[in-house]
Amino acid sequence: MKPPILFLLLLLANSTTATYTPEALDYVLRCIEYEASAQPPAIYTPEALDYILRCIEYEASVAAGTLSLILYDPAPQHPFNNILSAILQSPRLEHVVKYVVNGTYQEGLEDLPWHPSMLLIHPGSDVRPTSAIYTPEALDYILRCIEYEASVAAGTLSLILYDLAPQHPFNNILSAILQSPRLEHVVKYVVNGTYQEGLEDLPWHPSMLLIHPGSDVRHLMRPNTSRDMNLVLELFNPTAKAFRLRANGTVVRGVGH
Repeated sequence: MKPPILFLLLLLANSTTATYTPEALDYVLRCIEYEASAQPPAIYTPEALDYILRCIEYEASVAAGTLSLILYDPAPQHPFNNILSAILQSPRLEHVVKYVVNGTYQEGLEDLPWHPSMLLIHPGSDVRPTSAIYTPEALDYILRCIEYEASVAAGTLSLILYDLAPQHPFNNILSAILQSPRLEHVVKYVVNGTYQEGLEDLPWHPSMLLIHPGSDVRHLMRPNTSRDMNLVLELFNPTAKAFRLRANGTVVRGVGH
């Protein structure tokens, strides 16, 4: 990632009185406005883009009809200045029907398909490290989702819990899920941080996959983190049901990963 650019304006004081011209003030204000509006670079690896495209292509190959894809970017500024833009413009997805959702809830969104083939959500990078806080409602919602899946599963439910945090892994809602007595009959597998030998022994098609990315954006943007995450996710069937958990414990659900 490129280092931030330090933009310096040298303002020269008048030798007699503190005066300035309207043109000078206007120039400085325009410089500041430009810097405030400049878009940050869209950072992602070619490997990450290719992996997502391959997942979508796989879903399109097995879909009964045309694949419908919703791309949702809640970023407050510069939406779709990220990997979602590359996905939208990829010639590999010309035959996929795409719907774009940006920022806050708006009228008309009710017309979107209720059951799209896939939902891609980019949370943006305006995230600051926070403590491991989640609400009882968020935990209960996840447990109810798992309990429902267990009730309809053909056999014992297998659950993968994957925490990407570089420090204090499972110091979040995943720990509460692991310890919940409501899931005593669920087979759980824990994956922590970097890719390690032996992970190939995990089930290829788990019933559910819970992913907690943590709140350290710098860690998530490191190439090694993307590499490890791709290696771990490639261990599982792309059609496995996946939940991505936000730092505050709320849930984003996606079909596949």
